[in-house]
Amino acid sequence: GADEYRAYLLRLWRVENEGEGWRARLENVDTGEAQGFASLEKLIEFLHNLEGRADQPGKGTGEQSNAV
Repeated sequence: GADEYRAYLLRLWRVENEGEGWRARLENVDTGEAQGFASLEKLIEFLHNLEGRADQPGKGTGEQSNAV
């Protein structure tokens, strides 16, 4: 099915002035939908959440949002 393959364009850039490190932007190549991330941790969290999304609708959508 369509969910078995996804292509993303990942952009990474450093933000020096805020001491925050990396920013990321992930764009779905097929839909053009893009999402920004304030840190690499947020990006990884989003990717992990993709795992359970197909077989468990509604799960994995920010349950770990308070984790540091």
